[in-house]
Amino acid sequence: MGDGTPAHVMQGGNNRQACFFADDDHLFFLDCLAKNTKRFQCALHAYVLMTNHFHLLLTSEFGDLALVPIWDYTAPCG
Repeated sequence: MGDGTPAHVMQGGNNRQACFFADDDHLFFLDCLAKNTKRFQCALHAYVLMTNHFHLLLTSEFGDLALVPIWDYTAPCG
C-alpha cells in the first residue's frame, strides 16, 4: 500500500466475542481512530462498528498499511 489504493480492514473479537460493550466504547474507538488516521496520514472513507467486529475502508500515503496501528484501539490515541 501507500499508493492510495483503498484497503478494507476488519478486526473481530476473539471467538466472535464482543469488543464493544457500551456506547462509550464506540466513542473511544472513534476518537482514537480519528487521531491515528491523522497521525499516520490515512484517509478514512467509511467504517462500520458492530458489537463483535468492525470494518474500515482506508487509504494510506504512509506506506504499508500493515505497519499502521490505526485500527488498534489499544494503541496510544495521542
